[in-house]
Amino acid sequence: MKNPENLKKGDIVSIVAPAGKIDYTKILNAQKYLEILGLKVITGENINKNYYQFSAKPEQRLLDFQQAINDKNIKAIFCARGGYGSVQIINKLDFTEFIKNPKWIIGYSDITVLHSYLNTITKTCSIHGTMPINYPENLKENESLQSLRKLLFGEKIEYKIKSSKENILGNVQGELIGGNLSILYSLRGTPYDIDTNNKILFIEDVSEYLYNIDRIMYNLKLGGKLAKLKALIVGSFTDIKDNEQPFGMSVKEIILDSVKEYNFPVIFDFPAGHQEQNYALKFGCDIKIISNKDFISLSFL
Repeated sequence: MKNPENLKKGDIVSIVAPAGKIDYTKILNAQKYLEILGLKVITGENINKNYYQFSAKPEQRLLDFQQAINDKNIKAIFCARGGYGSVQIINKLDFTEFIKNPKWIIGYSDITVLHSYLNTITKTCSIHGTMPINYPENLKENESLQSLRKLLFGEKIEYKIKSSKENILGNVQGELIGGNLSILYSLRGTPYDIDTNNKILFIEDVSEYLYNIDRIMYNLKLGGKLAKLKALIVGSFTDIKDNEQPFGMSVKEIILDSVKEYNFPVIFDFPAGHQEQNYALKFGCDIKIISNKDFISLSFL
């Protein structure tokens, strides 16, 4: 797996919006933060076209992202937000120049489409992390931004979190993949469907119904995506919904039921996903997990 070069002061980076539309003031706010880090920032020329729920028409979003990929001077691409729309352009993007000159692509949620392509097709690491739509308006660096900065600039990082009582404990190391559960499900049967064999899978989701989470987990199980995992990391499941007739199981119960016949560590409540505390993760890269009843440690190898 190829690991893009770490950023350094003076590097040029790009902000593009491959999916949903975003208030341009948030782009300007993110630009200020990145400039504080010593980076030079350019933005996609169509980032503020606002076509219905999208940042721009598909061909305009495609153009912006392709230009950022092709420009050898750009060392990282920050996706402005998720929403929906990355899948509309993914099969039209040409990653020929990217493969020659890999660069960090950063985002989460709908950007899972890009992570899956990068990790599966180009065999390149990418970063699941906070996006400009989430950057604090006061530019004060919160935990999410701090973790992203450290990963991008190559600082050593180790996350230590309190262990959940529902965890299935164990120590393991391996390649980390995954992203938003619903997006991973939407890519099943496509060329971008992730290979989970001997991998550590991270999942998170937002505004999803309990019965549909159960449906997705059954799909992964019946499709052979869970049996050979090294570990499962469960991030935030935010604003989860239920029907008038209750489903009868919580998110944790659904997940534990889906993996009960296997023997690998399961880590709940990892602070990443659709919440303020959204720790950056390197997908496609190896990590090490140490877990006990008191704490969980996750470090990048």
